[in-house]
Amino acid sequence: MRNYKWLVLVLLSFSCANEVSKEMHNEHDLSIENNGAYEEMIAARKLSLTQLATQKLTTYFELVQLKKAHPAFKEEIGKQLKALSDVSLVDTNGVAAISVKNIRQIGVVKHVSDTVKELKLYYDIEQDNEIKTDSVYASIISQMITIDGSEALATKIFFKKAN
Repeated sequence: MRNYKWLVLVLLSFSCANEVSKEMHNEHDLSIENNGAYEEMIAARKLSLTQLATQKLTTYFELVQLKKAHPAFKEEIGKQLKALSDVSLVDTNGVAAISVKNIRQIGVVKHVSDTVKELKLYYDIEQDNEIKTDSVYASIISQMITIDGSEALATKIFFKKAN
């Protein structure tokens, strides 16, 4: 009986070792494919710059609402808002609710430098049953970073009030 236990233990350890080597081989192949697909990743990101900027602008207005609804978290939410824009994009004094709709890009993406692109977004903001159209410039900063030996594209979006 004792011999059977050893036999099962040995077979189990060899089968596990084989699976680990297969996983390591697959990870190596994946990293080679990722290094070759750098251009494809950049192209896919270019197509979604407007979507990414729209999502971040929506997040900005959600944070404004959250800050107004929960004053206890004002400081922490204020830091997150500062990371998205130096100036307030909307006046919330005396306003019960804010909603943003119809965010759209006007014009083409302007290439400021290799890593910085800028686009102009228009949006409709509803405050107290009044709808206004406003606009912002979205500066999109993209750069390749290395994390644990793997290359990744890091993107940061920052909003500036349009004149």
